[in-house]
Amino acid sequence: MAEDPSASSKRLQISFSKVSSIVEPNWSKLQPELLRLILSKLSFAQFIRFKAVCSSWNSIAKSYVSSLRQVPWLLLPGNQEHHAYCFFSLEDNKTYQIKNIGNLFDSSIEVWDFHASLPIKKREIHPSTTREMLEATKCFGNLHSCQTYLVESSGDLLLVLRYIGNFVNKEGEVVDEAYLLTGDSTQPLVCPYQTLMFHVCKLDSREQKWVGVDNLKDEVLFLGGNHSMSLLAQYCSGFEKNSIYFTDDNWNQMNEDDLYGGHDLGKFSLEEKIVKPFYACDLRRIDPPPFWIVPNPW
Repeated sequence: MAEDPSASSKRLQISFSKVSSIVEPNWSKLQPELLRLILSKLSFAQFIRFKAVCSSWNSIAKSYVSSLRQVPWLLLPGNQEHHAYCFFSLEDNKTYQIKNIGNLFDSSIEVWDFHASLPIKKREIHPSTTREMLEATKCFGNLHSCQTYLVESSGDLLLVLRYIGNFVNKEGEVVDEAYLLTGDSTQPLVCPYQTLMFHVCKLDSREQKWVGVDNLKDEVLFLGGNHSMSLLAQYCSGFEKNSIYFTDDNWNQMNEDDLYGGHDLGKFSLEEKIVKPFYACDLRRIDPPPFWIVPNPW
């Protein structure tokens, strides 16, 4: 006996109705506990996208406080006329442009001394010269310069020495300034300064001395003129452990020549003892120079 076509059509409609009710959940009604668990796994860029899903997700995100430190982003020059800035994320290897956030450089840094009975505002800092710095200067001579950083890392105080070749040719060789004027050309050769290596020391508080560190283990260091910090590699997607990521803060040489500056950024592997690029850029001069920021989604 042939089946009634109308009955078959009704069953098909009911079946589609059931499937439709299954595949169309109301994501805005997810439990807050589940949403907070999701938030704990997200990077900064993912966090921003999470907030844009719906009003309920945005509300949960605003009240959420992460226990993890955010991974730094690299702030690059943008269109300052329209108050637009570019940010490079090493986590997803993407550059983001954000508009209408005002002028980030309309600010200042003040240093205060709170040891006195009344706080005293300091205008200049004159750091002492360590024995390690004197030895490095003697070893590298006047073809190199050295910059120092203090970084807190898992409860330890690290002294990081950064060795920079004052003039480095295309072959990566450090040359004397007289090398720039050789040949028949009336224009001197352009050999920008370049970071060549790092040396890391850890403070032994009991012995009151610096001890050399050959391995940062799972730590990643971020160095720059405005911000230096240490993070665990397991919380830094896309970063290499036992490495130093650095930006250009060689202010003295940066201002001496309009042909280059802000270009000296990269990553240094303590295991391989070599410097590699992490941001593809062929520019000799980046003005203002890139520096690290820690994004805050709250």
